[in-house]
Amino acid sequence: MSLLFSRCNSIVTVKKDKRHMAEVNASPLKHFVTAKKKINGIFEQLGAYIQESASFLEDTHRNTELDPVTTEEQVLDVKGYLSKVRGISEVLARRHM
Repeated sequence: MSLLFSRCNSIVTVKKDKRHMAEVNASPLKHFVTAKKKINGIFEQLGAYIQESASFLEDTHRNTELDPVTTEEQVLDVKGYLSKVRGISEVLARRHM
């Protein structure tokens, strides 16, 4: 008595995620635009953080009741960082880079 097992040669197809397909089929320009938007958002957040930090440092520097926590030079350095981040954001916001 012998048993014969037949092998199934069917091909299994897997449905691909629609989002993955969209990413694969997207043009390089679409990827660039998406990345540019994300980078703009990051620089906006960074600018807001630096602005808040600059305001805090300036307030603590000018407060005579506190010990000298910061120097005028440090406050100016942070304001310089803010102008640099704003400059980068300005370049990124241009339609033609």
